[in-house]
Amino acid sequence: MDKVDKNSIWTSEPLELVIMSLLYKAPKKAFDETELYDKIKQSGSNFSYNQFIKALIKLELWGKINVSSGRKGQKIISLAAG
Repeated sequence: MDKVDKNSIWTSEPLELVIMSLLYKAPKKAFDETELYDKIKQSGSNFSYNQFIKALIKLELWGKINVSSGRKGQKIISLAAG
């Protein structure tokens, strides 16, 4: 993934693509929402938490990911089957 210039308004990749690539590359194929958001921040992407949640909603509506409830109210994000 390309690094994002912290001073830039424009990102090099859409957040939805960043999320999908992290899920495809992950050996365990599922993350809780804070773990996934932390991985996005570690990759150098400069997205807000609200942008992250909106991207998750889009991906779920598009049928690309599944979001389920985990313990302590955390959401578990995984790739959709198929």
